[in-house]
Amino acid sequence: MLSFAACATNTHHVDAQSYAPIGPALARVAIVPFYAHRLYEGSRRLGGVPPELATQRVTQQVTEAILAEGIEIVPVDEFARAFEDVPRATAVIDAQIYAEGAGNHLGATSVLVGEVLRYRDARGATTPGRHPASVVFQVTLYEAPDGFKLWSARYDYTQPPPPEKSGSDLHDAALMQHWLTAHEIAQRGAEAIADLLADAR
Repeated sequence: MLSFAACATNTHHVDAQSYAPIGPALARVAIVPFYAHRLYEGSRRLGGVPPELATQRVTQQVTEAILAEGIEIVPVDEFARAFEDVPRATAVIDAQIYAEGAGNHLGATSVLVGEVLRYRDARGATTPGRHPASVVFQVTLYEAPDGFKLWSARYDYTQPPPPEKSGSDLHDAALMQHWLTAHEIAQRGAEAIADLLADAR
């Protein structure tokens, strides 16, 4: 039984929670292809992206960000081959299956399981500030092969609109504001989460 006291941090729009020391678990991480949360917000009418595309993008961004921190991972194609016949249920249920399998057969010391809750691009070519891009995703690190929950983080960012102005001032503010895409926001989140993991080694 793990007895490490939970510890929370909040930085770069990331809320992170530690449940046990995670340093040794980062020796070789298996990254599970992200899930779309059951409450996924991705309506195309609202600037959203289909869940299968959103999860693919975030999985790739998080994987690349973790690799950039010098953390060894189980190659994505190797992981996919090992579990291609395992039906996916939910992130929480499958975490135990992946932790045991990746630990016993792929040499993983942990598995990172993620869910995308929102992946929405800005709407409106001239006034995107009314409907800005917004991304929310969360990850959980489990020890392998035992499946103990070690660490979790949630990234949540919606680009704020420029200050309220009127007339020509509003036009100038819109020109000065760089309207982020969902992809750019997700990239920032992936890098922030990878940075927190690297700091915990």
